[in-house]
Amino acid sequence: MSDISIRRLTEADMEDFRDIRQEASEKHPEYFGHSLEVTVKKVHKCCDVNRKGNALLGAYSGNKLIGIAIVTRKQGGQFEHIATLWGVYVREAFRGAGVGKKLVETCIEYAKTTAELLQLQMKVTTSNEKALHVYQSLGFAIYGTEKQAVKVQSGYNDEHLLSLTL
Repeated sequence: MSDISIRRLTEADMEDFRDIRQEASEKHPEYFGHSLEVTVKKVHKCCDVNRKGNALLGAYSGNKLIGIAIVTRKQGGQFEHIATLWGVYVREAFRGAGVGKKLVETCIEYAKTTAELLQLQMKVTTSNEKALHVYQSLGFAIYGTEKQAVKVQSGYNDEHLLSLTL
């Protein structure tokens, strides 16, 4: 993993982002609840440097985007102490090498350095045990399970609700 770099993505990276997010949706629709179009609209907010607390992070191997993770700060006075981690995905060829863990660690560090953020929340499909293990190893704890949270072709998937106090 020594040749892997992680950085914030910008508008200039949106084509690469669209490609990897499309791959994620096609290969694992059971884990991604939003369409590509909805995700891209949400992500444009994350690339706006004026929106403190939002970040779109990418893992690169050379010039190839191999992983993504998004942090979005909740809006509205009573909720601005909470951010959501979502859209975590690593290309298959790079799984098992610690790329996803490094992406999430970087998101956690980013959140810790953002003023007045106290909590990072996320959801993970209950059947995604490998991802759940990584998140729990980094300090996330399950605080609930949302039944029938994501509609998929074969029915519905439940999602664990996770939280990390920063």
